[in-house]
Amino acid sequence: MTLMNNLTSRILVAIVGIPALVFVILNGGVLFFGLILIISSIGLWEFYSMAEKKGAFPNKYLGILTAIVMHSLYYFWSISYTGQRYSEFISIGILTIFVATLLLTELFRAKPNALLNIALTVGGVLYVAVFFQCLLQIHTMLSLVSTVPMQGGYFVMCIFITIWLCDTAAYFVGRAIGKNKLFERISPNKTWEGAIAGALVAVGGFIGVAAWLLPTLSITHAAILGGIVGTIGQAGDLAESLLKRDAGVKDSSNILAGHGGVLDRFDSILMVSPVIYWYIYIVNLFGFSLFR
Repeated sequence: MTLMNNLTSRILVAIVGIPALVFVILNGGVLFFGLILIISSIGLWEFYSMAEKKGAFPNKYLGILTAIVMHSLYYFWSISYTGQRYSEFISIGILTIFVATLLLTELFRAKPNALLNIALTVGGVLYVAVFFQCLLQIHTMLSLVSTVPMQGGYFVMCIFITIWLCDTAAYFVGRAIGKNKLFERISPNKTWEGAIAGALVAVGGFIGVAAWLLPTLSITHAAILGGIVGTIGQAGDLAESLLKRDAGVKDSSNILAGHGGVLDRFDSILMVSPVIYWYIYIVNLFGFSLFR
Protein backbone atom coordinates (compact mmCIF):
# COMPACT_ATOMS: atom_id res chain seq x y z
CA MET A 1 0.00 0.00 0.00
CA THR A 2 2.81 2.39 0.89
CA LEU A 3 4.58 1.63 -2.40
CA MET A 4 1.37 2.31 -4.33
CA ASN A 5 0.79 5.60 -2.49
CA ASN A 6 4.39 6.63 -3.18
CA LEU A 7 4.02 5.85 -6.89
CA THR A 8 0.73 7.76 -7.05
CA SER A 9 2.34 10.78 -5.37
CA ARG A 10 5.27 10.70 -7.80
CA ILE A 11 2.93 10.60 -10.81
CA LEU A 12 0.72 13.42 -9.50
CA VAL A 13 3.72 15.66 -8.74
CA ALA A 14 5.14 14.97 -12.22
CA ILE A 15 1.81 15.65 -13.97
CA VAL A 16 1.44 19.02 -12.24
CA GLY A 17 5.08 19.96 -11.74
CA ILE A 18 6.60 19.31 -15.18
CA PRO A 19 4.15 21.44 -17.23
CA ALA A 20 4.35 24.20 -14.61
CA LEU A 21 8.17 24.11 -14.70
CA VAL A 22 8.21 24.26 -18.51
CA PHE A 23 5.77 27.20 -18.52
CA VAL A 24 7.83 29.16 -15.98
CA ILE A 25 11.16 28.46 -17.73
CA LEU A 26 9.90 29.46 -21.17
CA ASN A 27 8.14 32.62 -19.99
CA GLY A 28 11.03 33.70 -17.78
CA GLY A 29 10.89 37.18 -16.27
CA VAL A 30 9.44 37.55 -12.82
CA LEU A 31 8.03 34.00 -12.93
CA PHE A 32 11.46 32.43 -13.33
CA PHE A 33 12.90 34.82 -10.75
CA GLY A 34 10.18 33.71 -8.33
CA LEU A 35 10.95 30.05 -9.02
CA ILE A 36 14.65 30.58 -8.27
CA LEU A 37 13.75 32.48 -5.11
CA ILE A 38 11.55 29.62 -3.86
CA ILE A 39 13.75 26.65 -4.74
CA SER A 40 16.90 28.42 -3.51
CA SER A 41 15.29 29.15 -0.13
CA ILE A 42 13.96 25.61 0.24
CA GLY A 43 17.25 24.11 -0.93
CA LEU A 44 19.14 26.15 1.66
CA TRP A 45 16.75 25.03 4.39
CA GLU A 46 17.36 21.42 3.37
CA PHE A 47 21.14 21.91 3.37
CA TYR A 48 21.10 23.49 6.82
CA SER A 49 18.74 20.79 8.14
CA MET A 50 21.20 18.11 7.02
CA ALA A 51 24.01 20.07 8.70
CA GLU A 52 22.02 20.07 11.95
CA LYS A 53 21.90 16.28 11.85
CA LYS A 54 25.69 16.42 12.13
CA GLY A 55 25.44 18.44 15.34
CA ALA A 56 26.11 21.84 13.78
CA PHE A 57 24.09 25.05 14.23
CA PRO A 58 24.20 26.94 10.93
CA ASN A 59 22.57 30.35 10.88
CA LYS A 60 19.58 29.28 8.77
CA TYR A 61 17.70 32.54 8.67
CA LEU A 62 20.67 34.73 7.81
CA GLY A 63 21.70 32.34 5.04
CA ILE A 64 18.22 32.26 3.50
CA LEU A 65 17.81 36.04 3.87
CA THR A 66 21.12 36.54 2.07
CA ALA A 67 19.95 34.32 -0.80
CA ILE A 68 16.69 36.26 -1.12
CA VAL A 69 18.46 39.65 -1.10
CA MET A 70 21.13 38.47 -3.56
CA HIS A 71 18.62 37.05 -6.05
CA SER A 72 16.30 40.06 -5.74
CA LEU A 73 18.97 42.72 -6.15
CA TYR A 74 20.47 40.89 -9.09
CA TYR A 75 17.15 40.44 -10.88
CA PHE A 76 15.79 43.95 -10.47
CA TRP A 77 19.17 45.53 -11.16
CA SER A 78 19.92 43.43 -14.24
CA ILE A 79 16.61 43.90 -16.05
CA SER A 80 18.60 46.33 -18.17
CA TYR A 81 21.72 45.21 -20.05
CA THR A 82 23.73 47.91 -18.25
CA GLY A 83 22.87 46.35 -14.91
CA GLN A 84 23.72 42.90 -16.25
CA ARG A 85 27.32 44.02 -16.79
CA TYR A 86 27.78 44.63 -13.06
CA SER A 87 25.98 41.52 -11.79
CA GLU A 88 29.16 39.86 -10.46
CA PHE A 89 29.95 42.95 -8.35
CA ILE A 90 26.45 42.84 -6.87
CA SER A 91 26.89 39.21 -5.82
CA ILE A 92 30.37 39.82 -4.40
CA GLY A 93 29.12 42.84 -2.45
CA ILE A 94 26.21 40.91 -0.93
CA LEU A 95 28.44 37.97 -0.01
CA THR A 96 30.97 40.30 1.65
CA ILE A 97 28.26 41.90 3.80
CA PHE A 98 26.85 38.44 4.55
CA VAL A 99 30.14 37.01 5.83
CA ALA A 100 30.85 40.08 7.97
CA THR A 101 27.33 39.97 9.45
CA LEU A 102 27.61 36.23 10.04
CA LEU A 103 30.84 36.63 12.00
CA LEU A 104 29.31 39.33 14.17
CA THR A 105 26.02 37.52 14.83
CA GLU A 106 27.86 34.33 15.80
CA LEU A 107 29.28 36.28 18.76
CA PHE A 108 25.79 36.54 20.24
CA ARG A 109 24.30 33.15 19.33
CA ALA A 110 26.02 31.24 22.14
CA LYS A 111 26.06 28.03 20.09
CA PRO A 112 28.86 25.45 20.20
CA ASN A 113 31.15 24.83 17.21
CA ALA A 114 31.26 28.43 16.02
CA LEU A 115 33.84 27.70 13.34
CA LEU A 116 31.78 24.84 11.94
CA ASN A 117 28.57 26.89 12.09
CA ILE A 118 30.13 29.74 10.12
CA ALA A 119 31.69 27.42 7.53
CA LEU A 120 28.43 25.54 6.94
CA THR A 121 26.34 28.71 6.73
CA VAL A 122 28.69 30.16 4.12
CA GLY A 123 29.02 26.81 2.35
CA GLY A 124 25.25 26.52 2.00
CA VAL A 125 24.95 29.96 0.42
CA LEU A 126 27.79 29.22 -2.01
CA TYR A 127 26.56 25.75 -2.97
CA VAL A 128 22.84 26.47 -3.18
CA ALA A 129 22.18 30.20 -3.56
CA VAL A 130 25.14 31.19 -5.74
CA PHE A 131 24.75 28.13 -7.98
CA PHE A 132 21.01 28.77 -8.43
CA GLN A 133 21.81 32.41 -9.14
CA CYS A 134 24.03 31.26 -12.01
CA LEU A 135 20.96 29.60 -13.55
CA LEU A 136 19.00 32.84 -13.14
CA GLN A 137 21.87 34.77 -14.74
CA ILE A 138 22.06 32.37 -17.70
CA HIS A 139 18.34 32.85 -18.37
CA THR A 140 18.45 36.63 -17.93
CA MET A 141 21.69 37.17 -19.83
CA LEU A 142 20.62 35.23 -22.92
CA SER A 143 17.16 36.82 -22.88
CA LEU A 144 18.52 40.38 -22.71
CA VAL A 145 21.10 40.13 -25.50
CA SER A 146 18.89 38.24 -27.94
CA THR A 147 16.42 39.38 -30.57
CA VAL A 148 14.94 35.85 -30.53
CA PRO A 149 11.85 35.64 -28.27
CA MET A 150 12.34 33.44 -25.19
CA GLN A 151 15.92 32.49 -26.14
CA GLY A 152 16.95 32.35 -22.47
CA GLY A 153 14.02 30.05 -21.71
CA TYR A 154 14.77 27.72 -24.62
CA PHE A 155 18.43 27.56 -23.60
CA VAL A 156 17.55 26.59 -20.02
CA MET A 157 15.07 24.04 -21.36
CA CYS A 158 17.90 22.50 -23.40
CA ILE A 159 19.89 22.07 -20.18
CA PHE A 160 17.00 20.49 -18.28
CA ILE A 161 16.02 18.10 -21.08
CA THR A 162 19.64 17.05 -21.60
CA ILE A 163 20.04 16.33 -17.88
CA TRP A 164 16.92 14.14 -18.01
CA LEU A 165 18.24 12.28 -21.09
CA CYS A 166 21.62 11.80 -19.40
CA ASP A 167 20.08 10.46 -16.19
CA THR A 168 17.74 8.15 -18.10
CA ALA A 169 20.52 6.71 -20.26
CA ALA A 170 22.83 6.26 -17.28
CA TYR A 171 20.11 4.46 -15.32
CA PHE A 172 18.99 2.01 -18.01
CA VAL A 173 22.42 1.25 -19.45
CA GLY A 174 23.80 0.84 -15.93
CA ARG A 175 21.06 -1.64 -15.08
CA ALA A 176 21.43 -3.51 -18.36
CA ILE A 177 25.21 -3.91 -18.72
CA GLY A 178 26.79 -2.07 -15.80
CA LYS A 179 29.48 -4.09 -14.00
CA ASN A 180 32.17 -1.63 -12.91
CA LYS A 181 31.15 0.53 -9.96
CA LEU A 182 31.59 4.26 -10.48
CA PHE A 183 31.70 5.38 -6.84
CA GLU A 184 30.52 2.50 -4.68
CA ARG A 185 31.25 4.28 -1.39
CA ILE A 186 28.81 7.06 -2.31
CA SER A 187 26.30 5.52 -4.71
CA PRO A 188 26.52 1.71 -4.94
CA ASN A 189 24.19 1.40 -7.94
CA LYS A 190 26.01 3.75 -10.31
CA THR A 191 28.42 2.21 -12.82
CA TRP A 192 31.06 3.41 -15.26
CA GLU A 193 29.09 1.93 -18.13
CA GLY A 194 26.02 3.92 -17.16
CA ALA A 195 28.02 7.11 -16.59
CA ILE A 196 29.73 6.89 -19.99
CA ALA A 197 26.42 6.20 -21.72
CA GLY A 198 24.86 9.17 -19.93
CA ALA A 199 27.70 11.47 -21.00
CA LEU A 200 27.51 10.37 -24.64
CA VAL A 201 23.74 10.72 -24.74
CA ALA A 202 24.07 14.17 -23.16
CA VAL A 203 26.34 15.36 -26.00
CA GLY A 204 24.05 14.00 -28.69
CA GLY A 205 20.99 15.05 -26.74
CA PHE A 206 22.05 18.67 -26.38
CA ILE A 207 22.84 18.86 -30.10
CA GLY A 208 19.46 17.34 -30.96
CA VAL A 209 17.38 19.37 -28.51
CA ALA A 210 19.17 22.58 -29.52
CA ALA A 211 18.45 21.83 -33.20
CA TRP A 212 14.77 21.72 -32.21
CA LEU A 213 14.55 24.59 -29.73
CA LEU A 214 17.57 26.76 -30.65
CA PRO A 215 18.46 26.08 -34.29
CA THR A 216 20.89 29.03 -34.40
CA LEU A 217 23.07 27.58 -31.61
CA SER A 218 26.46 26.49 -32.96
CA ILE A 219 26.80 22.70 -33.16
CA THR A 220 30.29 22.94 -31.67
CA HIS A 221 29.03 24.87 -28.66
CA ALA A 222 26.06 22.51 -28.33
CA ALA A 223 28.42 19.53 -28.18
CA ILE A 224 30.62 21.22 -25.56
CA LEU A 225 27.59 22.19 -23.48
CA GLY A 226 26.30 18.61 -23.74
CA GLY A 227 29.68 17.38 -22.52
CA ILE A 228 29.45 19.73 -19.53
CA VAL A 229 25.99 18.46 -18.67
CA GLY A 230 27.00 14.81 -19.11
CA THR A 231 30.05 15.02 -16.84
CA ILE A 232 29.49 17.85 -14.36
CA GLY A 233 25.81 16.96 -13.98
CA GLN A 234 26.62 13.41 -12.91
CA ALA A 235 29.29 14.74 -10.56
CA GLY A 236 26.67 17.01 -9.01
CA ASP A 237 24.42 14.01 -8.42
CA LEU A 238 27.25 12.20 -6.65
CA ALA A 239 28.15 15.28 -4.59
CA GLU A 240 24.61 15.60 -3.27
CA SER A 241 24.52 11.86 -2.52
CA LEU A 242 27.70 12.35 -0.48
CA LEU A 243 26.02 15.06 1.61
CA LYS A 244 22.96 12.89 2.25
CA ARG A 245 25.02 9.85 3.13
CA ASP A 246 27.11 11.90 5.55
CA ALA A 247 23.97 13.31 7.17
CA GLY A 248 22.39 9.86 7.34
CA VAL A 249 19.28 10.73 5.33
CA LYS A 250 17.70 9.13 2.27
CA ASP A 251 16.33 12.38 0.82
CA SER A 252 17.17 16.03 1.47
CA SER A 253 13.49 16.47 2.47
CA ASN A 254 10.05 15.13 1.53
CA ILE A 255 8.63 18.41 0.24
CA LEU A 256 8.06 16.91 -3.23
CA ALA A 257 5.89 13.89 -2.48
CA GLY A 258 7.60 10.77 -3.78
CA HIS A 259 10.45 12.79 -5.31
CA GLY A 260 12.39 13.85 -2.21
CA GLY A 261 13.49 17.44 -1.81
CA VAL A 262 14.65 20.36 -3.92
CA LEU A 263 18.30 19.31 -3.67
CA ASP A 264 17.36 15.79 -4.79
CA ARG A 265 15.59 17.07 -7.91
CA PHE A 266 18.02 19.86 -8.81
CA ASP A 267 21.39 18.39 -7.79
CA SER A 268 22.65 18.08 -11.36
CA ILE A 269 21.46 21.51 -12.50
CA LEU A 270 23.05 23.06 -9.41
CA MET A 271 26.53 21.90 -10.38
CA VAL A 272 26.05 22.43 -14.11
CA SER A 273 24.76 26.03 -13.88
CA PRO A 274 27.96 27.81 -12.75
CA VAL A 275 30.11 25.91 -15.25
CA ILE A 276 27.81 26.77 -18.15
CA TYR A 277 27.48 30.36 -16.94
CA TRP A 278 31.24 30.87 -16.95
CA TYR A 279 31.55 29.08 -20.29
CA ILE A 280 29.10 31.56 -21.84
CA TYR A 281 30.82 34.45 -20.09
CA ILE A 282 34.28 33.48 -21.37
CA VAL A 283 33.02 32.86 -24.91
CA ASN A 284 31.50 36.35 -24.96
CA LEU A 285 34.57 37.86 -23.28
CA PHE A 286 36.76 36.75 -26.17
CA GLY A 287 34.35 38.17 -28.72
CA PHE A 288 32.85 34.90 -29.93
CA SER A 289 29.18 33.98 -30.12
CA LEU A 290 27.25 30.87 -29.15
CA PHE A 291 24.90 31.42 -32.05
CA ARG A 292 25.34 31.33 -35.79
